Formats: sequence, structure tokens, C-alpha cells
Amino acid sequence: MPACRILALALALALSAPQVGHALVHGATESRPSTAASHSFLSLAEQRQRARSREQLRRRSEDALAQAQAPALALGTPPPEFSILNVTKPTLVPPTARLDPWSDAQPVDTAIGTLLVSGFQERPTQTPPPSQNSLDVVMAGCPMTLTWPVEVSVIAFNPCDSSQIASWLDTATNEPILEYSQSCSPFHAGMAPILSYSLVEGGHLMVQSQTITTLTGSRVALMDCRGMTRYLLEEKVYHEKKGKDLTSCQKYGSCDGIVWIQYFIYKANGTLVAQTPYLHIFEPSIKVVDPKTGLTIATATRIGNWDTGYSDCQGERRWNLAYAPPEEQPAGPFASPTEQWPLAAMLSVISVRDASRNPNGLVSPTWCELWKGSTSLMVLGALVVALGVAALVCLRDVVPPLTAGLYELEVRILRRKMFLPSKYVGAECAGGHLERICAACAVASPRRAGAIGHITRHVQPP
Repeated sequence: MPACRILALALALALSAPQVGHALVHGATESRPSTAASHSFLSLAEQRQRARSREQLRRRSEDALAQAQAPALALGTPPPEFSILNVTKPTLVPPTARLDPWSDAQPVDTAIGTLLVSGFQERPTQTPPPSQNSLDVVMAGCPMTLTWPVEVSVIAFNPCDSSQIASWLDTATNEPILEYSQSCSPFHAGMAPILSYSLVEGGHLMVQSQTITTLTGSRVALMDCRGMTRYLLEEKVYHEKKGKDLTSCQKYGSCDGIVWIQYFIYKANGTLVAQTPYLHIFEPSIKVVDPKTGLTIATATRIGNWDTGYSDCQGERRWNLAYAPPEEQPAGPFASPTEQWPLAAMLSVISVRDASRNPNGLVSPTWCELWKGSTSLMVLGALVVALGVAALVCLRDVVPPLTAGLYELEVRILRRKMFLPSKYVGAECAGGHLERICAACAVASPRRAGAIGHITRHVQPP
């Protein structure tokens, strides 16, 4: 609309300008006297009148232009920012572009081909393709939560509770979400105990976590109900020799430098999806951030007067895990509420590892690792002893008869030639070694010794 107003105003000014100029010229012509003085005076007046007319036209055009642009400036809005909220939902069946045979001047042969081929074309999907995480859950057949609270309370193991069962709670309603327990079985792979997380309703196993030790280090695998690794949690401990942290030194005895701890969460393919900043030993607050943008994904805070650095009875050990609002949540696997459970599992693993952590930042072996390690060493030693005894018995009772039997088979199948010594040591016909062979074979098998003696008598050189 402002552009149309400007165009109409310019057209009106262009049509009115020749009329104004013609009126000025006509008036000057009628009042022009015949004398030279009046001629010069009227010429000056005519010039001034034309100058005033041009100035008035210029001011009118500027005022009209300003009035035409004023509504556009008042109603103008900045361009909208593009985000995930601007993306509309996909249609169920996208429209298919079809050509009209006559109006689009499509040839007859292509029209017939389109009619025939369009019936065999694959129709587009009516729903968007699922994510890889959804496919993993469906293939595993594990239960999953349809909703996830904004704040989750993670209850750690209480050293004074013999049941050794902890849980995740909805902070708003204090309703249990999951229960997890620690178990150690000789039939489970690995040395470390396994944390099993089960739904409260029905007790169905949802996820598991276990420390996996390799040649390059140790990582905690977050697995589904069938043991397939979904995420990996890595812990790195740094030792700064210069200086010391007074709080860590006075409360936990960590006076030999400063101990820094950092956690990383990877997907099963090795992609880094979350990490924490450098933390002091037994830090009361943990922030999880996105590694690419640095935005906060969630923040865990220790609730109550208990301390992870002490193993005495201090009541309930509770962590409050608060997730970032959906509009502030960075893009990634944890943007979906149903995929935010690995952060709560990470907090459970940290609480278990802190219970065995030393002042230098390292974690002591658990009773499960000591029991499995000692049992494995005992079984390995027994196998080595059994193999050694079996080898000695074989050398004493199996090798001599086997050697004689193979030599007998060789003589029967592959006839020896004249004047060619045998490759079997002690079987030469010359040198008087036959008696020693027969004596050795007679000890093992008298029947074979007689056969060898019979054979060797026929193969002696003349």
C-alpha cells in the first residue's frame, strides 16, 4: 500500500506540473508591457514565480512521501527468528505435482506414460521416520517412560540400610519412578557389580549400568534391558600438584595438591553428547552442559546435610536433578524428555563411585571386584597346574607308543629303499641300533616290537 500511494502521488504531480507552468507563462504573456524596462521587470518576476512554484512542489512531494512512509514504519515489525517452533508439522500425504495434458502442452506419449507409471509409484510415508533411539528401544523390547518430570530426586544408597535398594522420585509429587539395586554374580561379564534399574509398576527391567575395564581405561556402560550399550560414561581424574583446596583438605584429607574430576557422556558410536566442568572432589553441585554450545542441560544439587565423603549414617542421601526448560534445552539426544534418563543414571553411578573414592580421587576396588578377581586367579592357577600335569603324563605314557605306531605305519605304507636311512632317529639299519629300538618298543608294546623286528629283518641291506 505505501508503494501504491507514492506512485499515485508522483503521477499526480507529474500531470499538474505542466498545467502550473502553462498558467504562469500565460499570465506573464498577457501582462507583458511593450517597453524594455517593463520587459526586464516582468522577466525577473517570472523567474521568481517559477522558483517559488518549484520550491512548493518539492515541499509537497516531500510531505506526501513522508506521510506515505509513516504507516509502513509504524506497522513494520522485525523479521521473525527461525527456530524449531517455526517448523510446521508435516502433512500426512504431500500433494503430488501433476501436469495437465492440454493446458501444459504435454505430449500425448508422455501423458500416456505418466498415466501408466503413476499407478506403480511408491506413495510418501504418512508419518515422519522414527529416530534411532526409538528404533533401539523397539528392537530391544524394553519398557520406556512416556513422560519425564522436569525435576528428579535421585536417592543414593544408604550405608546403614542393609536392603541396598535406592530409587528415583518425581520431585513435584514424590512418587517413585524407578528403583535400582546393586548385584554381583559370577555369571555376569566383567568384574564390577551391575546396577539394575526397574520400573516400580510391574518391576520390569529398564536399563543397566556396569563399569567396563579395558587396556585404555575404564568406562561405565549404560545398557538397555538386553545388555546393548546405549551410552558410555567416562570419568577423568586430574591431579594439580601446585597449591591445595582448603575445603577438600580440611574435610576429606585431600591435601596433596588439588584433585579435579570431570565426567563425559558418549553415545554408543563414540559421539560426545554431554560433559561437566572441572569439579572438586565430592562437589555438592554438578552441572551438565552441551559440549558444542556450552548451554546447561541439567543441574544436580545435593539436598540435606549428608556428605558423600563420609560412610557413617547421615540419613537419606538425596540429589535433586533439575533439567533445563524445554525452550532453553540445547539440541541433542537429551532434548526429548523421554531420553533424559541417562543423566539420572549418571548421578546414581557417581554416588556409588564416591562411596569408594579415596582422598587422591581414585576409586578403591569393590568387594565384588576383589571376590571375582581372586576367584579368577585361583581358577586360572588350577588350569595351569592341570595342563602341566597332563603334559607330563602325555610325554611319559603317550609319546613312546605313538611314535612306535607311526613308525610302523610308515614302514607298512611307504616301503623303504635300499641304503637310505630312516628319518626316525634310532631306526637306522646300520650301527646296531635295532636292538635298542626293539627294546624300547618292547617296553611299550611287545606285539609292536615283534612286528618292527620282523619288518626290519627284511629291510636290512645285504
